[in-house]
Amino acid sequence: MKNLTITLALALVLFYACSPTSKTKQDPTDGDDSTSQIELSEDQSSVTIHANAVAKQINEPLPQVNSKSTTYRISPGEENTVTTENGTTITVPKNAFVDQDGNPIKGDVQLAFKEFHTASDVILSGIPMHVTTEDGSLEAFETAGMFEIEGTDEQGNEVRIANNKTIRVDLATYKDEENYNFYSYDKQEGLWTEEYKNTPVASNTARAQVVEQLSFFPTPQKPIEIKKASSNDFVFELAIDRTKNPEFRHFDNVLWKLKDNTIEDAQLFEKTIRDPNLTCVDRDNSVFQLTGKVGDRKVQTRVQPVLFGSNWKNAQAAFNKKLKAFKESVANKEELEERSKKMAKFQRTLSVSSFGIYNCDRYLRMKGRRKISFAAVFMLPALQKMVKQAFLIIKKRGKNEAVPLYSGANGYFIYAPHEDNTLITFDDEGNIFEFSNEQFKALTAQNPRADKEQTLNFNPTSFSVSSKRDIQAYLDNL
Repeated sequence: MKNLTITLALALVLFYACSPTSKTKQDPTDGDDSTSQIELSEDQSSVTIHANAVAKQINEPLPQVNSKSTTYRISPGEENTVTTENGTTITVPKNAFVDQDGNPIKGDVQLAFKEFHTASDVILSGIPMHVTTEDGSLEAFETAGMFEIEGTDEQGNEVRIANNKTIRVDLATYKDEENYNFYSYDKQEGLWTEEYKNTPVASNTARAQVVEQLSFFPTPQKPIEIKKASSNDFVFELAIDRTKNPEFRHFDNVLWKLKDNTIEDAQLFEKTIRDPNLTCVDRDNSVFQLTGKVGDRKVQTRVQPVLFGSNWKNAQAAFNKKLKAFKESVANKEELEERSKKMAKFQRTLSVSSFGIYNCDRYLRMKGRRKISFAAVFMLPALQKMVKQAFLIIKKRGKNEAVPLYSGANGYFIYAPHEDNTLITFDDEGNIFEFSNEQFKALTAQNPRADKEQTLNFNPTSFSVSSKRDIQAYLDNL
């Protein structure tokens, strides 16, 4: 993976039916969204726009690729705690749910939960990631983690969180700054509402528990197989310390054979080998290094443990049992290690009193930096078609952030020319098309005007998306 961080923004393309240079703001109470107005500053460094002028609906670009929520079965009669693979912990209090009439839910509840952490997560979600602030300016969200939570009863009917209850969400996060506010999303209005400021950050307790388990988890050691001796083998006895070789503790009459069976090795046993010592050098093939003394001379050779007949059968049965336990132990440790790798190091403790979409965000501000804006048309010349959705990707070094924005098409487009920009979109089959950073540089050199429409022609790439990993592979390749 390249040493860069990708800041992702969905193209700021605003649905706009009137002159893009108009300075008149539309009265939000007159109900005509199509005549919403945009106000640009004289130097085009900022834009003021009523919320109705931007696309607000959730619009998944590739619904066939987007992953579904994970469902957890909750028993309302007791407190429930579940942990996601990213390390988010959800704590549901006792008697937390009611039906649409306010009656307590008695049966199990299906709690659906989905997290969004990466650029590819948010691209596939299609969730709008911009907000119109109190002063009317349009701001992009930089997320530190977003989630969607819903609940249904055993018959599939929607349930609600009871008025006097809240669900605690210790949301996994990969960012340790605290200056992210907590927002809820209104699906009907298409607007984000700030719930409170500065979500507190702490070490992820779920991940810490897994790491602690690993610290006490013994390193699995593969058992050593006692081989079956044949009549042609040169075998011999050794007086070994069984406390140092516990594999042989339960077996009598363990013999040894030469691994390499050379004449030189066989001659070693014409005399007594004093102070024999065994060191396992190849557990998979049951090979030991035998060292000792013959007279004043130090000797060494490779040997293997063997048994004959029924003794070997008993040893083999015991080995197979130990081998099974060893494999299970390895699998358990690998599972814990994989869990700890997937889990975020940090968490933000949040609480929700209703189901919906929530986000830990802060504004992506670029004060004092020039922005270029114009009416834009997005085109795929290769397919001779116009597209309605595109994502602006900004590469940044030294920071771990992904900032997506969502908007529509055939409207107002804004970008910062000092950034390393790439604009991407998809066709219906999931192929990625791009308006490259080099194209942005050429566009900037033309000094595009706010009152003149620009057509942005996307070129095909070699990337096609059939999973979230494919999007990430494209981003890593930028």
